[in-house]
Amino acid sequence: MAGLGEGGNDLAGSLKAICKTGIADVLKRRGWEVHEEIHCVSSLDSNRRTDIVAIHRTQSKGIILDPTIRFERDVLQAQHVDEEKKSI
Repeated sequence: MAGLGEGGNDLAGSLKAICKTGIADVLKRRGWEVHEEIHCVSSLDSNRRTDIVAIHRTQSKGIILDPTIRFERDVLQAQHVDEEKKSI
């Protein structure tokens, strides 16, 4: 099937993995403590997973990143993604 790579990984999943690794590597080189694929529980008790949690302990900063790659389906793609993210 088009878009599938080795092991059944689709193109978007492969791109996300490359981006995630690149972002994590840059953060590590800049002094951040990086954790990937962290299990979380939302305030509504649903299980979630975040791609990257980075902590810069000497600067007392932290960030949560989810580098999801979306392929456009129509002109309302941005609106659909915004609505989806707000609903979770």
